[in-house]
This record gives sequence, structure tokens and C-alpha cells, in this order.
Amino acid sequence: MPQFLVPVISAIGAAAGGAFGATLVMYSTQIAIGAALLGTLALSSAQASKAKRKARNQFNASQVDRLTNVATTVGPRMLVLGRARVGGNVFFRGSVGANKEKFVMLIALAAHEIDAVEAIYLNDVQVALDGSGYVQTAPYLLSRRESGTVEGIVAPPEAIPGTIQVSNVNNDRSSRDPYVTYQYEVFTPKARIRAYLGSPGQAAAAQVMADFPALWTAAHTASGVAYLHCEFWYDETAFPSGLPNVTAVVRGAKCFDPRTSTTVWSENPAILARHVITHPQFGKRASLSAAEDARIAAAANACDTAHSYNGVATALYRASLVVPFGGAARDAIDDLVQAMAGQWAHAAGEFSMKAGVYTAPVLSLGEADLAVVRSSGGAPSQQPISISVHRARNDKFNVVAPKIWDAGQGYKQVSVTPLKAAALIARDGAELVQDVDMPGVFFAPQALHVAGVAMRDARDPLVVTAPFKLSAYRVELFDNIQLTLPRFGWSSKVFNVQGRKWSLDGSIELTLKETAVEIFQPDASFEVQGYAENTALPAPWDINPPAIIAVSSGTTELIVQEDGTLVPRVRVQWAPVTDASIVTVELQWQVVPDSDWRSVSVPASETQAFLVGVADDQSIIIRARSRNSLALSDWGLQQVHVVVGKTEPPPNVPAISVSGDTITWGTVEARDLAGYLLRFNYGVNAWWESATPLHEGVITETPYTAIRRPQGLVTILVKAIDTTGNESAEPVWVSYVFPEALVENVLLDYPQDPTFPGAITGGSVLSGDLVADSIDAFWEPLNEPMYGPAVDDFYIASQFGAMAYEFSVTPGVVGSLVLLYAIDSGGFLIEYQTGGGEDFYITPDTDPFWEPTDDLLYGSPSAWAVWPGFIDVDGSIEVRFRITTTGGLTQGVIGELSAVLDVPDVVESLEDVAISALGTRLPITQTYNAIRTVQLTVQAGGTGISALRVDKNPTLGPLVQILNASGTAVAGVLDATVQGY
Repeated sequence: MPQFLVPVISAIGAAAGGAFGATLVMYSTQIAIGAALLGTLALSSAQASKAKRKARNQFNASQVDRLTNVATTVGPRMLVLGRARVGGNVFFRGSVGANKEKFVMLIALAAHEIDAVEAIYLNDVQVALDGSGYVQTAPYLLSRRESGTVEGIVAPPEAIPGTIQVSNVNNDRSSRDPYVTYQYEVFTPKARIRAYLGSPGQAAAAQVMADFPALWTAAHTASGVAYLHCEFWYDETAFPSGLPNVTAVVRGAKCFDPRTSTTVWSENPAILARHVITHPQFGKRASLSAAEDARIAAAANACDTAHSYNGVATALYRASLVVPFGGAARDAIDDLVQAMAGQWAHAAGEFSMKAGVYTAPVLSLGEADLAVVRSSGGAPSQQPISISVHRARNDKFNVVAPKIWDAGQGYKQVSVTPLKAAALIARDGAELVQDVDMPGVFFAPQALHVAGVAMRDARDPLVVTAPFKLSAYRVELFDNIQLTLPRFGWSSKVFNVQGRKWSLDGSIELTLKETAVEIFQPDASFEVQGYAENTALPAPWDINPPAIIAVSSGTTELIVQEDGTLVPRVRVQWAPVTDASIVTVELQWQVVPDSDWRSVSVPASETQAFLVGVADDQSIIIRARSRNSLALSDWGLQQVHVVVGKTEPPPNVPAISVSGDTITWGTVEARDLAGYLLRFNYGVNAWWESATPLHEGVITETPYTAIRRPQGLVTILVKAIDTTGNESAEPVWVSYVFPEALVENVLLDYPQDPTFPGAITGGSVLSGDLVADSIDAFWEPLNEPMYGPAVDDFYIASQFGAMAYEFSVTPGVVGSLVLLYAIDSGGFLIEYQTGGGEDFYITPDTDPFWEPTDDLLYGSPSAWAVWPGFIDVDGSIEVRFRITTTGGLTQGVIGELSAVLDVPDVVESLEDVAISALGTRLPITQTYNAIRTVQLTVQAGGTGISALRVDKNPTLGPLVQILNASGTAVAGVLDATVQGY
């Protein structure tokens, strides 16, 4: 049989003309047939509508009366769900006492067991109770002052400050032991309220039996009824206007939760709705199927999603409801499902429910799943697909004014500040207001979220009804699915299943409504056209030109002909064409300024084309347009490009880093790449032309470990170079502080500080430092190798001038000459020159690392060259140094400066050396400047057990002895290791 949704917001529909109710249930407009079918079972359509309006009015009236006390024994019983404030029927009352001064009444709160009574209100004022139920709040708690006397000098704790007096005199003025007189407060409660939670078999109220033994016996248990036992003692001060109205905030019925298989109190709308369904006075379902409980559990989990409403952390959806017995289960479920902005249905004996959250599609359907061609008498016929796109203006709304039972205002029914969608109001041209009762909502921010869901959903009204094959069989009501029908411009468009029924030919007809994740997002904006796009189909005459994203020429685009000739060409790329109607893409190009336009056309599936016939350095204009079978687009944004041929330099190196002595850089892609050039400048100076090479030739791989490198703050620069000698346009560079060179054995040291005996220009020695002179106004000379090209206003009026210091050393022995320094300056340069001679380098001229002597790597012997960090010296060569600091706002300071000669270690091992009792010098074979350590090992077989080094003479050899156990020198044999330099 057909499955249809029951319109779940019928109460709202009655109040608001049906439009808003249909929206909240997510669209019962398209299933009105289902509602009509339900009505015609017993009444005409008009009679059914009239009966539903009457039932809803009665239900609303019961909601308003929930805070009153009505004296009746035949009034309707109440089902209380969640947390609510309720009054009730007074089912027993009477007076007792000598003067009938105590009035007793019993008020039924709920016709079932409740979880707790959390608060009591008397005449709309919350009162406090003590452990026995006596009211501790004025005016129901009266007080009076009494006097008291105690022996001693200490007043009791109840004494009122300011009333205490101590005395030791009798009335006859005779003396006596001290005593204290004081006043204290006596409180008399005039009301007492005790709660009975309605548990099965609860005992009868003992005090009522004592007060009314003839009327109230142990059999009067009120089993299954939660009620209040109220006692009031007559007093004009406490009750000036008569007995108060009594209400209580209660945690209502305990409900079965299928997620945990426990029966506990809950305010989860889905769990409360299940309780209504299975209640013997409402839904009357003895049990639910596993599939039904699974749907309810999913909805309950969605309701329990943690959310922060205006900084208040709570569940996304909560609910409370007070329902009179005899009311329609449908009405109660309407209100509970409304509280979670959800939808529900009872179809084909199955209960379905979904909370107001977006869920991922469970199935994807397409053209192949449609059952649109049917055979009737052997002839095929087309089954139409029904699509409804618009909503009538009288069904639209852009302002929602909810009315709720607000917990923040004493659980009273109040109107919430209306939710207004400014964008929708502007689009509609007026405020279209819907007043909505939300009996199940007690939290204002939640009510506004529910209203927002309804308002956003109403702006996506597209509904489609179509027959499907059995591939759609597993789809359930309220599932989300993806539907792809290119003819309607739908690609994985998300729909919510609103109806599902079998057709006589075996197909499944689905009623689907468009939906989107943003509809259910709290505080989401309101889009005039809705969040779900009706179609992605463009107008056939509205086509766009392709967007050119890149134009390139140069090395990568060259055509290599058979004879090796390189011919330039231009590659033009554009974004992929997504419009299926586009057939071709046309490119046109023109040489500036006024040559003829030339055209190239390619299929729309292509994303690039090549322009040939161009020449190096030509400027060309490029434009593109699209063409379909009906129309031609306008030209897109034109591009101007200068053709680059074989003279194009390689790309700039993308990145560089330094770690220790190792330099690493990013590689480049170039057809004729030869390798990379590495240079350095002292300080922070990225000018390539002033930089000094770190190597000879071309480096072909990264990383590179520098054999010779400077120390201190330097700038390392790298460029790529191609096989024709073209270098990258700009170097990549990084500033790095290299540590001082490792010095193993300092043979000679030429300290310059603190006296600086060399030649000083523009500076003076101050407190052991060499500092630049201060000047009033100074423009630095144009020294491009140090400062870079003068292309900007680089030089500024200085406060300190440039300074230079020169000195020379002549080591006279073989070793490595190292410069140790500490320089503080805005910029500095270290240079050196040698006194001449081919013995400057230890290695022979044939060594591949060193250039021939007529073209030395670091400059000719007579020219100044940038200091590489260290040099190897041999013979009596003179080495001159020049340190120059820049002028400027930072004063140049040379704090430490020393040239040292580092020589390598010399190590030799001597075995089986015979030592006399008087001692023997070790027969060294190496030449030493100094001996640092001598290791001795006495051989077994003699009386000696240890060895003694007497001296470390580097010329004659160390003098050693062998000692016996008593420390006396004896003859023997030992092995020795000598280390020096």
C-alpha cells in the first residue's frame, strides 16, 4: 500500500494557515493526498479539518491551564515529559484542628511515576523547603521575638546581637552569680508541602491518615499518581488573599531508551516521542520493531549533540511537554518532533523519525535507476517526472514569532523575540510573519534555531516525484539521497525522501525534496535563493570564454628541428572547459602593433594550444573565445606576451639552506641546464657581482660541502647556469654565521689586538678596540664590490666614517694560515694579497682543484682578493691583510684580530725500545716543533712494571725510564707512541 507522511505539525498548521506547519515537518505540502486519505476514512475533508482544529484548540487550552489548581476528582489526568512546571487537580481537601485552623489538600501532578520534584512555587514565587517540607520563605514563614535568660556570662548562639545583657545583681540589689538576658527569633512556618512521586504501590500519606482517619486509610495510596500533600495553617499575615496557587517544577516520566535498554528520566525529544508511542493511553503500541528503535536511537543521538547556544553548553535539542490523557498521540508527537526541528511519519505500520540535522546521503541514483519507460499493450509510453519549483507567496514567511514555556522565566508561556531574516524581508518586500506555538520547547535559543531551520528550508522548495527501479528499494522515509540527472542540471544533488510508494508495474515512486547541510546549521545565514541550487544548467546562449591561465615561451617550449635548429613557439593554457555545450576553443594572436590576426582552433576538451611562426623578442597579443552549436562567446581578457627564445636564462634557484659547512639548494628544471654557481659576500650583502666564488667550475649536484669557506656572518648566493652561459636572473641567498675555523696546533700567532700595530686609516685604538672615527656628514665612496650597485638612494649621511686596517705576516713554515676576528659593523670586507711566487699553494699546479698560477682562484699574487677563510702557505711567503668597515649609522669596531698558523699533528709509534737503567731517549724519526703526549707500555719479562717520562725534548727525543715495584729505575723494553706537531 502507499506510504505517505503524516503531516506532523498539524497544530502549527491550524494556527498559521497550514504553511508553517508544513514547513517544519519538512514539507507535507506535496503529501497532502496522504492527509486527505486519512480524513476520508470517517469524515469528509472539511469535517476532518474542523475536527482537527477543535482538537488542537482543546490541546492548547490544556497547555495554558497547566499552572492552575482545579478542585475536581474527575478532571483529566496528565502525562508530564521532560522538565516542566505544573499545577494539577485537587483531588482531596479538608480542614482539621480544634478551630479547623489547618487546611489540607492533595494535588495530582501526573498520572504516573515521576523522577523528582525540583522546586515548589506558591503564587508564582519559588519557595524553599526544609527537610520536613516546611516552607522557609516569607510570608509563609512567620517570626517573633522571645526573651531568654541563662546562667553564666555566655549567650546562646540563637541570641540576637544587640539584645544581650550580663548582670550579677538580684532585684533587691544583692549580689549573685552572673547571668545573661537576651532575645531570640522564633520562626513558625504556616505551610508544609511534601511530594509523593507516584511509584507503584507507594504508601498512603501517614499525616493525611492521622488528620482524617475516617476518610483516608492505608488503602488510599494513590498508586501511580504523583501528587503534592499541602498543609496550610490559618494566618491572616501569611495568607492575606487566601490560599496560594501551588505549582511544582518536576522531572517527569521515566522513559525507555533503546540505546541503553534502561528506563530513566530524559528530556531527549526522540526518547519522549517513543514514550508517547508506547503509552497505553496514547500511541498504545505494545512494542516497537528493531528498525523503529534504530531510527529513534539515531534521532536521539542527533538531539544529544553537544552545542553552545549563546555560550550555554547543552544538547542541540531538548523538550518538555504536558499532555492530558485523552489527547491525540499525534498532537504530542507533533510538538516533540517540532522541538527537534524534525519530521516523523507512520506508514505501512512502521514509525519513522528524523531529527533536524543533516545526514549524509545513503544512496546515489541516476538516469539508469529511473523507471520512466513502460509498456502498455506492447507499446512503450513515457512516465512523466513531476517537478515543483516554487512556493506560493501566501505560503512564504520571513519572520517567525515563537511562543514557548520558557524555563528562564519560571516555565511560563511567553513570546520569544521574533526571528527576522533581513535578506528574505528585502527580497519579499514586506515582513511575512508566522506566529508559532512551540509547546515542547522551553529554551529560547533552541526555539530560534528551530525557527531558523524552518525558514531556511522553506527557501528550498523544489520537489520532484519520479518512478525508480528496484535499485531504490532500500531507501527509507527521511533518508537523504544524491540524484544525478544531467538533463535537469543535477549532479549529485541532495534530496530528502518525503514519500515512497509502490506502483502497479513494480516500480517505486519517490517524492523528494531538495535539502542542504546549511539548512540545519545553527546561526546560518538566510539565502534569498536557498542553499540548494535548483539546476546547474546554463542558458544555451550564455557561454563564457575560456580563462587563459598561462602563456609561456622559452627554453621549455623550443622546437628542436632535425638539423638541431631551435625554433621558438608559444604555449597558451586555459582552465578546463566544464560547459558540455562548448564545442571548440578559438585562439587569435597578433604581433604588436598592427599585424594581421591569426587563428588557431582546438576541441573544447583541450586545455592548451601552441602558436608557431613567432620570433624572439616579439610582443604579441593573445585572446580566446568559446563556441557551441548555437552561439559564440565574447573574447576573453587578452594577454600580452614577449616571446623568449634560446637566450632565456634558467629559472631562479627556489631555495637555499646552510648547515655546518654544507650548502643545500633547490634544483631547477631547464632543458640545457649546466649546473650551479656558488658565491659569498661578507656580512649581509646579496649583490652577486661583488660576491666571491666558493669553488671553481660548475657544481652539478646539491648539496655542496665547502672545502674553503669564510667565518662569521656571510651571505651565500646561488645561481643556475645553462650550457650557453646564461645565468639565473636573480640569485637565491641566505645569511649564515659560519663558526671559526678549527685550529688544531697553533704554531705561530700574530695578534693585532689590543694595540693594532698595523696601518690604520679612518680609525683609532680605544680601550683595546679599533674603532671608526666619528664624522658630522659623510658620503661613502662608490665601492661597488663592497656595497652593491648604486641604483637607489643607498648611501645616506653617516655618523661614522669608513675604516681600514692593514697588516702582514710571514710565517716561514708550512701550514694553514687562519684569521680569527670579531668585527661589529654595518658591513665589512676582508681582503688579502701575497708577496708573490708560485709556492703560495702547497698542492702542485696539476691538482684539479687549483687554478694554474697565472690565473689563481683567489686572484693573482699581486692583487687584493677576498679572504676565503684560510690558505695553505709554504716557504717564506708574505701575506698581507686588509679589513675595511663601512661608514654609516653603525660605528665599525674591530675587537679581536689575529692571524695564526695551524700545523698538522705528527704521530709515530716505536716498538721494542730498549731502555737502560739510567734512562734512554726515544729514537724519534719525525720532525717536531713540539711534543704534546708520550704514551709508554712496559713489556713483560723484566722487573720493570711502569714507565716514567722525564722530558719531551722535540729535537733529541723524549727521555724515559722503566721503574720496578719499589720505584727504582731498571733496564727493560717498552713500546711508545709519540704525538706532537
